[in-house]
Amino acid sequence: MEIVRDIVLFGHLLGMASLLGGALVQMRGKDRVVNAAMFHGAVTQVVSGVLLVGTAYALDEG
Repeated sequence: MEIVRDIVLFGHLLGMASLLGGALVQMRGKDRVVNAAMFHGAVTQVVSGVLLVGTAYALDEG
């Protein structure tokens, strides 16, 4: 089960990198809109965060 937690944690960090990368790309432009990288990064963060809480309860850590 710890391998599953590590995989989900990697996905969570990947979502954060996508969210941050999208924000940095947006800072260079004039238009301030939510781009696809930011949207998908945020969705990945939420989904993987819920899965991390579930794995914490499954491993009796939470």
